[in-house]
Amino acid sequence: MDTSWKGGYRESISIAEKQMSRPLKKSEISNYWFKRTWEEIIADPGAYAELLIKKIRIIMNGYEIPNNQTMYQVRNHAPIIWPLMFNTGLFFPYGLLVPLALIGLIISFRNWRSMLILYLAIFSYMTSLIAFFVCARFRQPIIPIMILLAVWGAYQVFHYLKKRRWKQLIIYLILIIVLIIESNHSLISFGSSEEESVDYY
Repeated sequence: MDTSWKGGYRESISIAEKQMSRPLKKSEISNYWFKRTWEEIIADPGAYAELLIKKIRIIMNGYEIPNNQTMYQVRNHAPIIWPLMFNTGLFFPYGLLVPLALIGLIISFRNWRSMLILYLAIFSYMTSLIAFFVCARFRQPIIPIMILLAVWGAYQVFHYLKKRRWKQLIIYLILIIVLIIESNHSLISFGSSEEESVDYY
């Protein structure tokens, strides 16, 4: 398929109409691709599971995958953003936010009833995101919830330090390190030079 915006849109229509040998309504085009999707999942569930796991990892990854515009290039035109977002070494802020939010999520399970509304909000949104289109700007709605969980996680780790609860502290610090490593390496082959060329185009 043509990877450009308009090209991909046009080809998704023309492929469906060619296969059905007639002009199709938009609902029929949608149904065609929906059916093709399930056929592919049923034919190779292992490949589907592998892609699903990769999409979950991408949601948790700190790198802001561009959609129609690279967020990191905005830094060149907005100095106020320069210290607030970067992708060298640490993918900040998402690469730090996710590990702390996951720690907050794990620790908060003890009080799951009082946190249930947050769990439902974040998991329902992430489920819809995984099913369709994972990239930077579509992750934005879950960031406020992740901030709440990250603050809770950081507070609890500090609390364990203050109370000298070394066992819990060591376990959660190891988890944070593992999650930071997982959230701060590139899962897609999209280099900075390619990003820049796409933006200039």
